[in-house]
Amino acid sequence: MSGSDPIADCLAGHLPPRAALARLLLAGENPAAIERRATEYEAVSDAGRELAHIARLNAGPIAQSAAMLQAASLNHSVRQPQPLIAAAFDRASAIAPDAAAALYTLGEEAALTAASTEIIDWLTGQSLIGPGSRVLDLGCGSGRLSAALAGCCHLVVGTDISRGMLRAARARGVPGSAFLQTSGQDLACLRSETFDLILAVDTFPYLMLAQDSAAARHFSEAARLLRPRGALAILNFSYRNDAAADRADAARWCLASGLSLTQPPARFRHWDATAYVARKPPTPSRARDPSQPAARPPAWLKQNTEPNMTEKSKSEEASDLLREAEEARKAGDRDEAEFLTNAAKQLDPETPAKTKSRPTASPEHKA
Repeated sequence: MSGSDPIADCLAGHLPPRAALARLLLAGENPAAIERRATEYEAVSDAGRELAHIARLNAGPIAQSAAMLQAASLNHSVRQPQPLIAAAFDRASAIAPDAAAALYTLGEEAALTAASTEIIDWLTGQSLIGPGSRVLDLGCGSGRLSAALAGCCHLVVGTDISRGMLRAARARGVPGSAFLQTSGQDLACLRSETFDLILAVDTFPYLMLAQDSAAARHFSEAARLLRPRGALAILNFSYRNDAAADRADAARWCLASGLSLTQPPARFRHWDATAYVARKPPTPSRARDPSQPAARPPAWLKQNTEPNMTEKSKSEEASDLLREAEEARKAGDRDEAEFLTNAAKQLDPETPAKTKSRPTASPEHKA
């Protein structure tokens, strides 16, 4: 993602029109101002005419996307703990789940379908999916891409930290798919060497927004979950506008996880994704451990593991953050303690007062 003006990038052919309009929304511009800006260059070039046409045609979706972003109230420029990111997507999903999952389409049906088709075609062209593929859709959002994958793959498992987005995904009722809530910290509920592809579409930016260690951990988790010759495909790594830093982090975490990194070309008409593919090397196949029972629960789900399916209240999530803040305070990290305490107050303003009188519990959950 470039840090320049979205309109200028669009007119220069570097940014699709809907993606440019989405950037303006993320920058806080209101729908009326966006339409004015988009129509200023209508007579200048074909790109200007297309931008103006799409802005007028999508006045309704733009207004709905603006309302969704206002409800989500998520600052993409500062660090956010996972519970606050999950809560933001819960709020967004109540208004426009598809736009929340793929803002670059503005939630417009034809654009959503075209964007999903583009991604499927790219994955096929990179030999990352096929009829027998088992795919993990990491950060699946509303499940639209999971549904498209299920039509051409053997199995699709979608994970997300937002209960609201998962409700939208499950409501699709797609055969050959399953959806699980995870913490955003790891994928411990899933069995090792299960998937041929782990796909992360606009997911790593939110892992990076939460903390670098969560993003790094998902590389090691991918190495564990992938079958030999499987791949982790990342479309968009971060929102920090630093391609060199993105590649350096991806290369470092691949090296630590035993994965090999490539950056194949990915030119999409509907958005401006940068692609990274981390592949697991071939290893000798291993016979199934006869002590392992048959697939009950499903073969991709660990035995005796509840994959974060219990819905926590905001108060419980805030209490977890306060316990982490107390740990940081005891360790002498005052900045971290203050950050976590403020995050808890945002999640549930009453929780700090309610928990002052409680004895400190040993932390069992990292949100």
